[in-house]
Amino acid sequence: MATLKIISDSDCHVFIDMEPRCDIKANTLCKLSLNKGTYIIDCVHINQVDRVSLDYTIDEENTEYLLRVKLERQGAPQKQSAYACYDKIEPFCNGLAKVRIGKLWGYIDTDKKIIVPCIYDDIGGFNEGLAACKRNEHWGFVDMHGKEVIPLIYDDVGKCKGGYIPICQKEWGEMNMAGDYGLIEKWGIINIENIMMISPQYHCLYHTECAGIFFAIKGTPISKWRVEINIQNESLSPATAFADWDCTEWTEVYNRVHRNKYE
Repeated sequence: MATLKIISDSDCHVFIDMEPRCDIKANTLCKLSLNKGTYIIDCVHINQVDRVSLDYTIDEENTEYLLRVKLERQGAPQKQSAYACYDKIEPFCNGLAKVRIGKLWGYIDTDKKIIVPCIYDDIGGFNEGLAACKRNEHWGFVDMHGKEVIPLIYDDVGKCKGGYIPICQKEWGEMNMAGDYGLIEKWGIINIENIMMISPQYHCLYHTECAGIFFAIKGTPISKWRVEINIQNESLSPATAFADWDCTEWTEVYNRVHRNKYE
């Protein structure tokens, strides 16, 4: 362990790798214990405007380092880090971090190399080497090399598990007396090669703990049921009416999916 001493000309918050670490008073030493490595250190004035952001390397253990911070500019952030081009960086996980430029998301690795460019309106975490990504209101998947392996053609998607992915396609619904209309979600399953395994037909479709086995929900608000199915769309258990199946989580899922969606 090495000791990093930080002293600032004003009260500020200290973040290490985007995680809050401590608050320090002006001209007062703050001592932090750090392992060898390179860190993103952010010192943010209590006014949330003035800040210093930089890469800091601890290259020797059992050594004391001193970092002096000046937060003297008002109204404009001071960006000195190799990460300065990003408006937000989430914590690294398995060597990758989600980053945002403006409103668009991507991924970088610990060497600051761009893995997935910031071109997506939303992006999920990697699961089995794939991350869901959204652009122009449609979802698909990218791999850990940034390649779009599932085209962005779906209205919604679930996570990849066992090589299978729940996907959603919306269909026109009913019109009410006021002339309002909505879209009805239909869920199915594709594999990682984007081959349709189960056509969209269920109101909800979720992975179970067993890969290749799914919970499926179908019916109406008056008569609704759920069943376990396999990838061949075969029922593995008798259909169970919601009235006879006490599960708050699934009731919430059903209500979320089937609430009014008139636009």
